[in-house]
Amino acid sequence: MSEKSTPYLKPILSTLVGPQENQVPEPRTLLGLMNAADHYDVEELKQVCINFVGRSISTDTVCHMLSNADSYIQYKSTKVLIQKAMDFIDKNGDEVLSLPSFSILPKHVVQLIISRESLTVTEVNKFLAVYNWSKTQLEREPADPSNKPMQLADVISDFLDYIQFHKLPIPYLMNEVRQSDAVPDSIIMMAVAYQMDPASIDVSELSRSYSH
Repeated sequence: MSEKSTPYLKPILSTLVGPQENQVPEPRTLLGLMNAADHYDVEELKQVCINFVGRSISTDTVCHMLSNADSYIQYKSTKVLIQKAMDFIDKNGDEVLSLPSFSILPKHVVQLIISRESLTVTEVNKFLAVYNWSKTQLEREPADPSNKPMQLADVISDFLDYIQFHKLPIPYLMNEVRQSDAVPDSIIMMAVAYQMDPASIDVSELSRSYSH
């Protein structure tokens, strides 16, 4: 960093660090500053922003961060932020996937999250997360009279391979899952059959995320 840039950087750093050590900027502010610093190669500011990521990621901010970060994926600092956010979600999966803000995430980010082997979450909460996400997207879909209306089963279909339905309790499968009209009966029946007689079902057909 040149000496000329230092006076202009100090107010920004002061705003970030602030007189209070626990003062954390808004996720959008942090992300914007971090990527501006990355773009203009202001290394000191970039490092300050990256260091703040660990302090600012919480259940209140993580989904908003990931949603905004998707627009800046070309920057290395954004990749650092995404990894930190994913690590946080791995440890707090049940809570994060239950958040209303989970529905604002792009589809490919949701797929990335639920496909992680390191994600700590129950299969019930994983199913509810993708069900609620899909329902929200369907509600946001603009009506097009010229096309056949999109169904919930169409929206959720790309997530089903990442859910281990054979780990859901049979009553839950037969009631909540079946009555949701989001999952084909063939998947539900296969999951029930596996629980009644594991030897009768090829486990590779159950889901991509199958594990013993």
